[in-house]
Order: sequence, then structure tokens, then C-alpha cells
Amino acid sequence: MLGPKSPRDVSTDDHGSKDLLGPVDDIIDRGVITQDFAEELLNIWRNELVAASPGIYIHKDWSAAHLRQKKPSLFHAIMAAAAHSKGSFLSDKLHEEAVYYYARTAFINGEKSVQTIQALLVTVAFYSPPKTPGQLQIYQWVNMAASMALELGLASKPRTHEQLPKRAIRSLQKISSPEELLEHCRTVLYLYVVCAGFSMRLKRPNILLFNSWMEECINMLEKSPLQTDQRTLAWLKLQRIADEANTAFGFDDASTSFTLSELRMQMILRIFERRMHDWKKSVPKDALTLTTKMEYHQNMLSMWEFGMDGGRYDVTEFRNRHLTLPALDDDSVQPESLLSRSALQINATTKCIIEAHAILECFVGISKDTLQKAPNLIFVRAIYALVVLMKADYAVGTDPEMGEVLDSQDLKVDYYLQTVYKKSAEAIGPQKCRMPTHWTFVLEQKLMSWREEYLAWRREGRHLKRRKISDDTAPTKNSSGNRSPTAAAGGTTQPPQSTLTRLADAPSLTRHLSQPAQATPLPGSDFSITNPYAWTPGSGLGQSSAAPQGGLGDQQQQPSFTAPDMGDFSAAFQNGDLYLWNDINDNFGGWIPQGGSLYTDMGFGPLNGQGY
Repeated sequence: MLGPKSPRDVSTDDHGSKDLLGPVDDIIDRGVITQDFAEELLNIWRNELVAASPGIYIHKDWSAAHLRQKKPSLFHAIMAAAAHSKGSFLSDKLHEEAVYYYARTAFINGEKSVQTIQALLVTVAFYSPPKTPGQLQIYQWVNMAASMALELGLASKPRTHEQLPKRAIRSLQKISSPEELLEHCRTVLYLYVVCAGFSMRLKRPNILLFNSWMEECINMLEKSPLQTDQRTLAWLKLQRIADEANTAFGFDDASTSFTLSELRMQMILRIFERRMHDWKKSVPKDALTLTTKMEYHQNMLSMWEFGMDGGRYDVTEFRNRHLTLPALDDDSVQPESLLSRSALQINATTKCIIEAHAILECFVGISKDTLQKAPNLIFVRAIYALVVLMKADYAVGTDPEMGEVLDSQDLKVDYYLQTVYKKSAEAIGPQKCRMPTHWTFVLEQKLMSWREEYLAWRREGRHLKRRKISDDTAPTKNSSGNRSPTAAAGGTTQPPQSTLTRLADAPSLTRHLSQPAQATPLPGSDFSITNPYAWTPGSGLGQSSAAPQGGLGDQQQQPSFTAPDMGDFSAAFQNGDLYLWNDINDNFGGWIPQGGSLYTDMGFGPLNGQGY
């Protein structure tokens, strides 16, 4: 059933035409997999994997042969994704085949299509980790899909025939049916979710910005009877809440270091948390998947982590602060021990621990069979939660006053570390599944080895060298240079109790997660942290909920949207087909002859043809 190692190793005598990359025949023609096995892999995708990528919908009547004929790029991507549970030998091979196919169609032949965007999104979700971190291409794939969507005009409102310029080029992609329009809507919305998520967590630019057309796409998807579309909407609205809070913090330009006042931090976090709880209450149970549950807790964790830092963002220290563990072979003070003991930061630290525990509980509940098919996202979320707990434990060990607020036993670092490692190792199986194998290696070589070294480091008393200066000689300061204010009027910056379990006298943080207290008006709340496309919690998901007054949920300051509505699919096509449009078409439409090429008269042939 399995073919040669890579397409370039195949002898072309028995496989027809070839190009610079080798034979152009696909994985079925060359016998890498059989047609029957392709049907089995497609069923795995439909029944078990689509929940992790709800924006990629394959019609229920399509067979693998139909998918292969109509959407060959997506066919290759789905075959590679569904093969992960069959073992790394096959999944690595099919991943390589998919990449070669993208190289041929997108890079060499310059093909741009919706199915290629969909294929890239599947490849990102079920990406086979490379041998070295320097070869990681996930962010590259995501941006390639986003730039392709922009060039196709997928992120812009389609035009009718009457709206096209008279000299418009004939190569515009037509949208000829309501089903096709709906597919474009779900694709661009899912693409936005992926792009915005990467941008927010890695503090990198997002080239695909939310716009009024995406707002119309939401309205259309709300009318879809497909469960996958409702799941896509739930994920999108969750991401929009995080995006707006991220912008309010100032991360729309993450290339610049900045500091927020504690008062502003409190306001943004309070509004953000309320909107997150509104979202959770409004989402139907069948739309809340394992992926979105973990995403919910991850978003909460990410925002409260910024609060744990006291509103300070340092560009040069971001990766060292959030994506690595403290160095144990250096006697200098590490960032994790630089937490002040203001009420906001103690509260934020506790919230981060609660959210990390919630993420890990989600992971612990996953079966071995599901983990063998799980996307990278599931493992990444669990490992990040472990890192948060390990860094919190480090802060407790190096700061005696933090030790009065948090107790190492309450963090349950060793329990979760051993449990996650055991489940990941069991999921490898005799077939050596690629995802569990890779992340088990990371757990063992990075996290567990650091933990063992850290415990030995503590036993030797070396952590005492990194103890902070007492508050009596070095008062905690906020960004304005004054002593940090407390979260409640008349409060104190001293730790309220000695451990997490002794926080009962204060408002219960665990209870606050399920029943958030209403935020009281705070002075100085006249700054704008709204978004013109903000989402009203509960809209479009079968629930009605009043928008929170002020802040991120304030709907009164939003401009009215007056663009023509495409919500009625039949009305959208009453004047004929629609056409994808973008600025490049507008600029070059008058230069290129009808049906021709910019280089038609220059003697250039295709890149892999005889004329080049």
C-alpha cells in the first residue's frame, strides 16, 4: 500500500508526465494509498476530525474519489491529517506528498483557489512537527493562506456582473450558487479565527483584518442548518472577544514595549471576563466542542497572564517571559520572580492557575483513541498550561511573600505533569503515532527534565539566592511610579491569606468564574475600547442576551451598517453570478487583454515549460 519515500524518488517510466519535482501523478495513481483506504481516511475526517476544523466542510454525498477530482489540494491535506492515527510512517509520507502538491500547484504554477486555502488550514491544524524548531512552518502556511485569500478577494464583498468595470479581466472566480457563497463565508471566517489566534498568542502581525464583509458572512452563516457552521461561529465570536480585549490592551502594535496603569488593566479585564462568561452561557451545548472549551480557557489564561505582569509588556522579553522556563544554571533573578504583590497581580496569578487547571482537566478527559487523532492544538494547550503552573511554582519558591499567598501543593504540578505524560505516551501506540510521539518527547526532554532539575535545585537551597528584596526597602510600584493601588477601595497590597485554600474570606475566584460579579463603574472609564464590528453576546446562536453597557460590549457607539445585505441567498443571485474582487483586479484590469496574460507577448512560457 505504501509507495516510495518521496515523489522525487519515483521512477517516471511507469508514472506518466513529470516536472521539476518529479511525477505529477497523485498518491492514488502512484499507489501510495489505495482508493478504498482513501475512503476510510475520509470517514475518519468526517466522523472524528472535523470538530477540530469546523470551517472545512465536505459534502456528505462526496466520496474520496469525488473530493480527489473536485478539490485535489484539500484531498491531499485531509488524507495526511486523517492518517495520523495510522502511524508516523504513513502520516509523514502523506504530509510530504501534500507539501509537494502545494509546491507544484501554488508555488510553481501560481494557482490560487479556495480549496488551496482550505487545504493549508487543514495542514496547519494537523501539521507534522519537523525535526528542528527552525524548520517550523505553521505561521508561514497561515500567512500564505491569508495572502491568497486577499488576492482572490475572499475577504471582500463579491460583486455582481453590473458592478464590474467594463474592462474587468475574465479570470475572476465566479460564485454561481448559494452553497458556493456559503462555503466562501465559512472559509474566510475560519481563516480569520486561525490567523487572529496565531497573531494574538505569538504577538505577530495579522494580515487578515476583520471587516464589514466578514460581519455579513456571520449573518449568512447564522442561517446555515449545518452544525459545523454553528461551531465555526461560536469559535469566531470567542476569538472576537479576545481580539477586542487585545486591542484595548494595546497589542495591535506588539512591536513596541508599553505599560498600562493598574486601573485600566482592571477595567479591561473585568469587561473581558464578563463578555467571556456571556459567550459561554449563550453557546448551545452541541456547538461547544473540546477544541472551543480549551480555547475558552486559553483565552482567559492569556489575558490574565498580562494582568499577572502588572500591565507591563516588553518586546525583547516576551518570548523569554512567556514561552520558556526559568534558567536554573544562572544565579541572576529570573522574570518569573519579579511579580509584585499588588491585589491585581495576586488575583491574576490565581486566575491563571484556575484556567491552567481547567485546560489540563480537559486534556485528562480525552481518550487514547482520540489523542491519536488529535491536532497539535490539543497538546500545545496542555503543555502551555503545564508551563504556567511550573513558572508559578518557581515564583512561589523564589519569593517568600508569594509563598504566603500560593502553596506549591495547590498547584498540583507533579500530578498534572505525570498524568499528561502518561496519556501522551500511551497514545503513541505500536504504530508510533506522530503527534503523541513528538509531544511526549517535548514533555520528557523539556518539561520533566526541567522539573527534576528544579526540585533538586530547591533541595540544595539554591533558590534562596534569588529571593527578592523585602517590600520594606523596595516598595511595589505601578507604571506611574506610585505604590500600586488595590483592586477594591480601602484594600491593602498585603497578601490576604497564606494559601489558595485560605482565600475563602475573600470573594471566591472559583465561583467568580461561573458567576462573575457585575463590574462597578470606575473613574476614568471614558476611553474607547470598542470595535465597530463588536459582537453582542448570544446573537445568532439561538440565545438572546443584552449587551454589557460600556467598554468592549458597548453597542451604542457602533456605526450603523448600511451595506446591501446578502443574507437572502436567493436574492444574492437574482442578477446572475457573483465575482470575487480585490484591488489588484481593479488596478490591472485595464492592462491585461481579455483572456490573456501580462506576459503574453514577451515570449515567456510557463515556469516548468519549454519556453522558460
